[in-house]
Amino acid sequence: MTIKSKFEQYQTLKKKLNIRYKGYNLAEIIALDIIVHVYGRVDISKISYQQLKSNFQKVPNLKKIKKILSSEKEVLFTLPHYQSHRKDYLELIEIIMSKISGSKLEIINIPNQSKSIERLETLSMIINVMRSTIGFLNLKEIIYFSAKLLFYKRAIEILEEIDPNDIKIKKYIAFNAALNYENLIVAFLKRKEIPTYSLQHAIVDRYFCDQDSPPYDLINIENMTANYLLCWSQATVDQIKNHGIQNTKLLLAGSPKYNQIQISSIKQSFRSGLIFFGGLGDESINLEVLNVIRELLKEQDIKWAIKLHPQHFKSLDYRKIIEQSGIPLVSCDQTLSTLLTEDKFDFTISYNLTTTVYYESMCYGVLSFRYSPDKKASEYGLEDDVFSSAKELDQRIIDFKQMNQKLLITRVQEMLEYTIGLKINSYHKYLSLE
Repeated sequence: MTIKSKFEQYQTLKKKLNIRYKGYNLAEIIALDIIVHVYGRVDISKISYQQLKSNFQKVPNLKKIKKILSSEKEVLFTLPHYQSHRKDYLELIEIIMSKISGSKLEIINIPNQSKSIERLETLSMIINVMRSTIGFLNLKEIIYFSAKLLFYKRAIEILEEIDPNDIKIKKYIAFNAALNYENLIVAFLKRKEIPTYSLQHAIVDRYFCDQDSPPYDLINIENMTANYLLCWSQATVDQIKNHGIQNTKLLLAGSPKYNQIQISSIKQSFRSGLIFFGGLGDESINLEVLNVIRELLKEQDIKWAIKLHPQHFKSLDYRKIIEQSGIPLVSCDQTLSTLLTEDKFDFTISYNLTTTVYYESMCYGVLSFRYSPDKKASEYGLEDDVFSSAKELDQRIIDFKQMNQKLLITRVQEMLEYTIGLKINSYHKYLSLE
């Protein structure tokens, strides 16, 4: 059978690395390491053999994990350190926590310690991985993943030494239980019969799930390990049911930032537009969108600004390209809510058809047009807001300028209720200990 996509390659490799230890599925825990390799985010071929060898000396320092599990706060939320710079993620968690008494947020940052290489243990793991992946991985890749598996095997040994009487938390809410270290904590707590939850933090729709070559973000669904996933909307529940989480119960909880939104008006002036650039993997599309906007400037007197995706905040290449375009870049420190409530922008442009900013814009009464070169727009949007050229975008602006305001508000509200759970707020019901 021919492997059609990188995501299928990831799933195949994960099955081959399905090594169990003390009841834990190590492949689920290193799933992130597998997918970033398959999608080319980590080039193992460029890692020296000396560096690969040193990986076998790494042991996680889990003192902080032990401490937070014994916290007096009985409802524990976590966010990985590498995502803690995302103000939108912190805002999402803090809004939910404000409704849950006895809750606490911890940033997960696990430092490494060094120890001497245990040759027998190391050799045993390498042989195990070699047998499982023969013909699929080269020598460097075998060594790389052997070290990853051994690292988490040691983490499990440390966690299993914790006295169950020292664990005080009653509920655990991971930001994303599909990825390490949070899914390691989930696996540990599930064995202690402590309910585990994961938060939805981005839109899930059919376009996202059905692509022949899905983005690596699909791991957030495929590798979900928590007992419960707190979903924003019925659309999320419907799509995930159709695409196969088997062991996680889906709870309809609502979108924390927007469950109190009342849309009383929608801007139709189209004098100033904000362009949302996509993240990793969308580089070429971002440039296509930029070219469309530059072409439209010849026809429409619109003031434009660009908002980089957080994954590209430090990209000097992007900043240079944007400077050459003559379109200003908004500050990376500004949140979406700040940008869209300051009355600076009448509408937005988005790609990445599963992006949350498309829906969030309309929560603030700001229409968003979707760039789709192949016209495969998500069905969970306004049916006539898609464009693939400057001419089409120009026509969309003209059409929406003329649309009846009452009808437009009704259409937007109905779409948002289904897609992001407008007016739904059930977090207290699921997470409170009262």
